Amino acid sequence: ASGSLLSVVDVQQIEVLRGSQGTLFGKNSVGGAINMTTVKPQHELEAFAMVRPGNLGSLDTEVMMNVPIIEDFLLSRVSFFTATSNGYVFDTFRDEYYSDRNEMAFLGSLRFLLTEDITFDVSGTWSRSQTKGRAGQCIVVREDAPLSSLYNRMYPPCRETTLFEMSANIS
Repeated sequence: ASGSLLSVVDVQQIEVLRGSQGTLFGKNSVGGAINMTTVKPQHELEAFAMVRPGNLGSLDTEVMMNVPIIEDFLLSRVSFFTATSNGYVFDTFRDEYYSDRNEMAFLGSLRFLLTEDITFDVSGTWSRSQTKGRAGQCIVVREDAPLSSLYNRMYPPCRETTLFEMSANIS
């Protein structure tokens, strides 16, 4: 998943690798890297479910299921994660919230145990994030700035905004 706050599912470990990583991750990697390792399918049948409600209408869910398909040959693991929240900035003109959260992530893994020394892992991930951007209070810094007369019709609606509430009546 993209963004500074990662929506990750079924993660075993996250490594932050500092310094130049050009040798390990390619010539265009000038800084450090983040290496995430997911949990591999296991031999045991297991499942996990979590539902976490919160303030501002938030609800996080996570489901994981580990199923050995063919004992000692084919193992599978699937995980699904959702995160929703109403947001905390309300647009009175459009009657909707901004800074909301609506994310989903899926991870599926198969592990083939071909021989005692050869293991073949296949995994795939899918994620979706549909959020309305952050909104905030509009503040006029200088009304006497050059070219400010071109934008003076925006000053009154701007002054009407307050923290956590706004009115976006200008498209």
